[in-house]
Amino acid sequence: MYTTFTTITIPSKVQTIPYECFKHTMLETIYLPSGLRYIDEYAFYNSSLRNAEMPEGLVSIGQYAFFNTSLSYMNLKESFIKLNSHALDSSCITQITFPHSLRYIYPYAFQNTSIPNIIIPEGLSHLGDRAFCNTSTSYIDLPSTLTSIGSYAFQNCLVKTLILKEGLQTIEIYAFYNSSLTYLILPPTIRSIGDYAFLNCPFKTLIFPKIASISRIGSYAFAFLEFENITIPEGTLSLGEGTFRGVITKKLTIPKTLRDTGYFSFTDINTGRLTIPDEISSIGNYSFAASNIDAISIPNNMRYIGDGAFISTNIDNVLVPLFAYAGKRAFEDCKNVKYVNMGHNAYIGDGHSIIAIR
Repeated sequence: MYTTFTTITIPSKVQTIPYECFKHTMLETIYLPSGLRYIDEYAFYNSSLRNAEMPEGLVSIGQYAFFNTSLSYMNLKESFIKLNSHALDSSCITQITFPHSLRYIYPYAFQNTSIPNIIIPEGLSHLGDRAFCNTSTSYIDLPSTLTSIGSYAFQNCLVKTLILKEGLQTIEIYAFYNSSLTYLILPPTIRSIGDYAFLNCPFKTLIFPKIASISRIGSYAFAFLEFENITIPEGTLSLGEGTFRGVITKKLTIPKTLRDTGYFSFTDINTGRLTIPDEISSIGNYSFAASNIDAISIPNNMRYIGDGAFISTNIDNVLVPLFAYAGKRAFEDCKNVKYVNMGHNAYIGDGHSIIAIR
């Protein structure tokens, strides 16, 4: 339907606004009937729509339905279940009320909008990829029913404070990348944190749970941050590449459950004394390369020290425990080393491992 009308009243018997019905029109105000259940894809796409009251009974809004419209306010009633991909992408929406019946917010739903506050009631379990990417959102209240946050969901978002509630299990890749987060509490139910999830966030406070069954903290998820103390939760199994690379902290506590440190996981870190728990038997390649570590304690049951693991660090002693294997260049260019202790049957790589050890 193409029209020059600026105001339209939809008849009471209509249950669906069809696909592309008012796309590219000059329509500014529409009166929707109480029997309306569905607004289909592209229904008001790139139109001049400013005013539309969502009726009781509306169940879903289709993809791109209000894309690039001038609609600034939306009150969704208790019948509403599903907001599809790009539904309000690039629109002028600044205020929205979600009902408890809401179950789905699909990818890109609010991307590129200026919505300042987001309050999502209990009931929603998953937040789609890029749902609030590139928004001006400064306040977020997420429900305890939320179990996963999609990739890039809050990328470049202006939110500063966030308390993620118990129940959340998965934070996907780039979820809060380059956002304005300064305060974050992670719940004990967290199971996985994706690659780059919090990279470039200007944290002042980051609170990890003491115990959490985290299968993996992703690559560069918390890289280049500065904190008084960092305690990785007990229960964490593996770290991705560069997970805590470049971090500045007075104290770093590594959990005894950690099994895989990943390449460059603590490279360039600046910390005081570092104790590696007795339960850890391997250190990944370049894990602590070029780090400013005052002292390090390597447990006696260590069996594998990866290539370049401590290259160019300022440690003052080297201990390779009984039967341990240290890879190529593991302790290269450690210029402050005064003492080297090689355990019985210990092995250091190809000879380049101890270049510049004095």
